[in-house]
Amino acid sequence: MRAESTVKPPMSLKFIIEETGNGKCNVHLYENIEEYTNEGGDIIYTYDVYVLEGIPYHENLKNNIKAKRGRWLEIAKAKEGEEPEYTEVQLLQQEITDQMLENIEQGQHITELELLILMGGTENV
Repeated sequence: MRAESTVKPPMSLKFIIEETGNGKCNVHLYENIEEYTNEGGDIIYTYDVYVLEGIPYHENLKNNIKAKRGRWLEIAKAKEGEEPEYTEVQLLQQEITDQMLENIEQGQHITELELLILMGGTENV
């Protein structure tokens, strides 16, 4: 994904490891980093960034990525176009949320109809 920022991405390693807890991390890989100055005089960086999420963290991870950065980048690029994989629990939670939203919408519609009736607008119901 192409990104733009005033924050300089890591130029030498071209990746960062973001620990997320529970022994997992996200790996952000950067390429095609360019720098320019905008009309306001600010330095702007544009780059491609790819993120691998939920990677098991270990002490030697940084060295592993440095040694095989090209392969890590290939994997991250391939994952970018994939549909996310959801667990059965996540799918059920989404279904419950959808049902709750539908109930709210129906309640709002009923309230609107009740207001119309109270205001004497029964001919429009």
